[in-house]
Parts: sequence; structure tokens; C-alpha cells
Amino acid sequence: MKLDRISRIRGHRIFDHFVWPTDLAPFGRFNLIYGWNGSGKTTLSNILRALQLKTTALDGEVTYELDGNAIRGAQLADAALPEVRVFNRDSVSRSVFETPGSAHLPPVFVFGEDSVELQRQIEALKSQLDTLREASNASDAAANECEKKIGTFESNKAREIKNLLLAPGGAYNNYNAGDYRNFVTAAQEAGGVSLLDEERSRLVELKGAVAKDALSLAQVPFPDLLALRSEVQELLKQTVTASVVQDLLDAPTAANWVKHGLEMHTKDGDASTCKFCRQPLQASRLRELEAHFNDRFKEFERQVHAIKERIEEAALQLERVSFPSASQLYTDLQADYARELVLLKGNLSSVVQGLQSLARCVQVKTTRMFESLTLNDLLLGGGGMSPEEPSLLKALLAVMIAGGPSLSEFMGKTTYAKLQAIIKKHNDRSAAFDQEVRDARRRLHDHEIAASMSEWRLLFAERDAAVSLRANTAKALADAQDKIGALEADILQHRPAAEMLNADLVAYLGHDEIQVVAEKTGYRLMRRGEPATNLSEGERTAIAFLHFLRSLSDRTFDLATGIVVIDDPITSLDSNSTYSAFGFLKEKLKEVNQLFVFTHNFTFFRQVRNWFQFLNRGVSRRALPAHFYMLRARMDGGQRRSHIESLDPFLRDYESEYHYLFKRVHEASTLPAGQPLGVYYDLPNLARRLLETFLVFKVPDKNSLHSRLQEVDFAEPRKTRLLRFVDTHSHAEQVSEGHDEASALAEAPTILRDLLDLIEQVDSDHHTRMVVAMAL
Repeated sequence: MKLDRISRIRGHRIFDHFVWPTDLAPFGRFNLIYGWNGSGKTTLSNILRALQLKTTALDGEVTYELDGNAIRGAQLADAALPEVRVFNRDSVSRSVFETPGSAHLPPVFVFGEDSVELQRQIEALKSQLDTLREASNASDAAANECEKKIGTFESNKAREIKNLLLAPGGAYNNYNAGDYRNFVTAAQEAGGVSLLDEERSRLVELKGAVAKDALSLAQVPFPDLLALRSEVQELLKQTVTASVVQDLLDAPTAANWVKHGLEMHTKDGDASTCKFCRQPLQASRLRELEAHFNDRFKEFERQVHAIKERIEEAALQLERVSFPSASQLYTDLQADYARELVLLKGNLSSVVQGLQSLARCVQVKTTRMFESLTLNDLLLGGGGMSPEEPSLLKALLAVMIAGGPSLSEFMGKTTYAKLQAIIKKHNDRSAAFDQEVRDARRRLHDHEIAASMSEWRLLFAERDAAVSLRANTAKALADAQDKIGALEADILQHRPAAEMLNADLVAYLGHDEIQVVAEKTGYRLMRRGEPATNLSEGERTAIAFLHFLRSLSDRTFDLATGIVVIDDPITSLDSNSTYSAFGFLKEKLKEVNQLFVFTHNFTFFRQVRNWFQFLNRGVSRRALPAHFYMLRARMDGGQRRSHIESLDPFLRDYESEYHYLFKRVHEASTLPAGQPLGVYYDLPNLARRLLETFLVFKVPDKNSLHSRLQEVDFAEPRKTRLLRFVDTHSHAEQVSEGHDEASALAEAPTILRDLLDLIEQVDSDHHTRMVVAMAL
């Protein structure tokens, strides 16, 4: 079975929109594919490697055609396919040098008469592997799912706890699934403690609280009511001894008015007329009034006013007292504080009103100085007080008489003591607040652990059962694989294979410093008898390629029916090794069913091309065993897209790449103006390689493109433009969208004509012969 073509590639890297051209010959038995770096060689070799793996991990869609049958990439796992082996730049790390503990080079040959029976046992065990593997995979998936569920559960719970208890500088700010597992595991032994809803709510409110400032409760100047009552009662009893004017005594209000008038009429000597009625004012009347309002009267009047002011000041001091607001306290103390504060303010308000009534009683005395009064007289008679005042004063007097607890309760002293206790509790909490908050968070954390423990236990019980099943099925599979390995170890005789590979290495590298030593199922690489380290890229490539070629003789691969793909096996090799690589390739693969060789190295390309052309000699065109192709990357719709094409005749028929470069540049120099920028994409690279190759031969004593170009006789402006063109655009990954860059790239045909003119001016005979060669 052979690969006829890759019919279609869609959306896969640089092969974004490839369809096999109708005029392109199908693959033959021997196929040489030439392409520069970046043209898609490795991508195409990996597309072919999907046939080897019999599975597709490719992006996009690929359709293969084998023996006339179309097979899509998604069908490879179930399709009947030939054995395929691919060597590309990944083969070195894949098949030779692995990290410590990974697989060694696989054995190649099976030797010995006993091997047949052992191989039968191996095949019998291998027939069981699929069933064992399916059971192991299923149990592994189930155990992994249980682990995932546990991990998800623990992560979610840890996140919930973290979010619940998050606080600046808090102990739970970095809480994670591992922390949760440690705590819930420990709690299983100690037993979890859950909180009642009310307590949890209180702790939730507390855990986020911030320490409040300490508060002080203002001192309340409680007056000595008993002393005031006694003093007022004594004052009310007292009278003034004087020559009484009866009509003033009978009219206290008028007496008060006359008293003030007397002061006005005698202040600067006796007035002769009344300031009110303008009638003559007799001196005898003034003396009579003075006798009524004598010094004793005035002194007593001052005493009355002094007591009244003290009572009013006591009431005013109570009104001035301010207290902290409830919002300044911790939340759980606010309700009690607010309630007691309302009660205290009510008490103080009653005391203030009582004092104000008592002061008004004293005020009555100022108008009835010549009478002996009692509080009861005022309570019964009113004496100028408002209707409600006697009742307030009566209540106050009743409490005063009762004294003791009743008086303290009425004044608010008991309530004030309760407020002091609440403020003390608030201040004590502030002093020990940090610890209280930490305790609240700890208790909330322990509650969350306890609340989730039962569900966590169920998940772990499921996990334990799944892990046990996984261990059993994995052991059964491992036992079978170990038995296969042991049998294969008995079959495989490494030394002949190692000796052959060592002989190849000596011939390939030209020395025997690097050798392989058979060890169990793999090889140990040695340099001068010691484990090899720091192998060069060339040595790595050589060992990988030689082992690859040797492995094609493995019992698992048949050259007569298989397909071999070689992608640039000469990477990092010197010129001598390049020839050696070709020699080994030709010798090992001359009998292969189908061969694909990819390369960007023209020296290696020329050797393979010559071999394939020799194979085609004397064979009719329709039966040619060897076919030649090239990969070309072009700009298409603003994207680089690669295509498989027939090999250019100049690459096929000439011994150097120079002919091909000259042809491409010559053709491009004749392009009409106005072409899409994608047409010019690879021209700077072509121009640079052609210019460098030409100047290397013409100016061999200079070591750079710039210095060589300066040595040739050509117009300086044109040299400058040519040099800028190849320096700026040759190695660009894409066509720039900038106006200046696009404009410069659009001048490619003109600049290429400059290049051809330079070649003609420097060596006209050479230029003429190259043009003639193109026309042949």
C-alpha cells in the first residue's frame, strides 16, 4: 500500500488552504521534496507521522489518499494503514536522548530458538492487555473523578471559610483546600462542635467588627433634694418684721410693683412728683413705704433669690449633661444602653421639672415676704403656679419623704449605675477586643468544619472504594506488562544490535569515541568508556539517524510494505557527515516500499536527486519510480500559505541552486507593475542569496556582503537601493502594512533588474550564458 497524495489540507498551520493540483503527479515509490526553511517541511512530515501514530492530533482537516482510497485524518485510528516510520528533527529527543528515568533506545532484533515459544506467551498476554487496560483506565478515571469531587468540595469549603473570615491581617486570609483537609481530618478524631443559629449570628457580626474607642460616661450632678426641700421649707416659714402697709400686704403683686417704684423715686433723693401719674409725691408717703421695705426685707429678699438661683442652676446643670450615643458602643450592647439611657433621661427630666417647680415656689415667696408659708399651702393654693406644677412638686415631695431607694430610683441613680456598667463592659471589650474577635473567628471556623464533616466523609468513602478498585486493576495490568517485559528481556539479544550500531557510528563519525553498550532493554551511551555527556548536536543527530535506519530492520516493520519519511537528517552535521548520511540512507532504503525525503540543504538535495534520477533512467515516463516536488510559500489573502508543486526544472536539471535563483530573479524582474504584494513576498530572499553567491566567487577576498558589494564597479545609488532592499526585506516573516514598506516592496521588479544589470556589468559573459541556459 502506498500514499498517492495528500488530497486536501484545511486550517493546519501554513497549509491553511491546500488542495492537490490536478496537474501534479501523484507520489511515486521514491519522492524528493525540496523546500526552504519556513516552507512547511516539518509540518508536512508531521502530517505523515499521523499515519505512523494512527491517530490525529492535527489542527484543521487532512485527507489522505492511499491506493486510490480517501481517508480523513479523523478516520486514521480505524483505517487499514501501512506501517509508517518518520524521522525528523523531533526524532533525536524522541528516540535517543531522554531525561533520566525515561525509556532507552529500544532493542532491534530477536535471536535464539527459544524465542518462538516465548513470543507466543507474549502474544497471549498482549491479547489480554486491551481488556486490562480498559478496566484500569475506567477505574483510574473513576478514582480521579472522586479525587476531583473531593478537591472541588474542599476548595469550595475553603473558599467559603476564607470569605467568611477574611480580615486585614487575619489568620484565614490564605486559607486553602489543604488547610481545610488538615482541620477536618483532625476534627474527626476530636469531634466537631456546631453552634446554635443565634450564637453563630452573633459571632458572624462580631468577627467582622472593629475595636471601638473607649468611652466615658459624664458625671451627673445629682442635687441633694432632701437638703433643698428642708431649706425651702424653712425659707417659706420665715417672715420680715417691718412697719407694714396693709394695702401692700394684701396685694403682693402691687407691693412688688411699688417696691421697684420706690427705688426709682428715691435713688437720687426724693422725687417731688410721681413718674407714673405726675401728681405731687409727699415725703411722708415715701418714708412710710421705706419703713415697709426696710433693710431686713431687702436682706431676706436676697436670701430668697439666692436659693431660687441655686435651685435653677441645679436644674440647668442636669439639662446640660450629655451622654455617648448608642452607636458608639458595640452592636450587642447598643440596645441595652439605649433603653437605659432613655430611662435616665426621663428621670433627669422629672427631676429638672421638679426643681423648676420648687424654684417657682421660692419665687412665690418673693411676693409674700410677710407671710409664713408651707409647701402644702402652695400645693393647695397654687400661688401663681401653672395647674400641672403642684402635681409635679407633690410627686417630688412624696419621693423625698420616702427617701432611700425610691428617691434614687426617681432621680435616675439606679439607671445611671446600669449605664456605667454597660460602658465598663464596652471598655473592657475594647481592651481585650482582638482576642475576642480571634476567638469568634476560630469558633466560626470550627463550626463550618463540623457542619461539612459528614458530606466530606461520604466523599472520602467513595474515593477509598474507587482507589482500591484502581489499585487492583492497575496491579493486574502491571503484572501482565511486567511479565511481557520479562519475556521480551529473555528474547532480545542486545549485543549483536549494539555491535552493528557501533560499527555504523565508527563509519559515520570517523572515530570510535561514541559507543553504545547493551543494558537490559536499552542502551547506555559511552564516550571513551565513560557515560557520554554534552554530546554535540551533530553527534546526537548521527546516533538518532543511524538508530532509526537500523530500527527499520526491526521485526515490527517490514521495508517491503512500509513507508519511510526522512526530514532533513543532516541538521547540524558537517559536510563529511552529510555525505555519510546520504550513503546510509541510500543503502538502507533502496528496497523500501515507499520513501519520502524532505530537505532544504542543496548539497544533500543534489545527492538524493542524482540517485533518484539514476533510478528513473531507462524507465518510461508513466512508470518512473522517483518523483520530484518542492514546497512554495506565498502570500494569499494576507496570510502565508504553502503549496506542494512540481520541482522547478532548474533545480531538477542543474548542479547548483544558483541556476534556480537566477531564473526566479530573472522572471520576477519582468513582472508588470501593480502586482499584489504577496507576489513579491519571497523576492528579497531570492535576491540576497543570488547576490551573495555571485559575489562570493567574484570577490573571494572579502568576508561580508557589504564589503564585497563595495568592490564591484556599479552605480552607487543603484547599489545602495539594492543593498537596502535585501537587508530590509529578506528574512521578513510577512509583508508589512506600512506605506513606506509596501511601497519599497512594490519596487521589487525594478530592483531585481538592478541586480541583473550588476551581474551583467561585472561579468557580461556569465550573464549571457545564464540567460541562454534559461532558454534551453
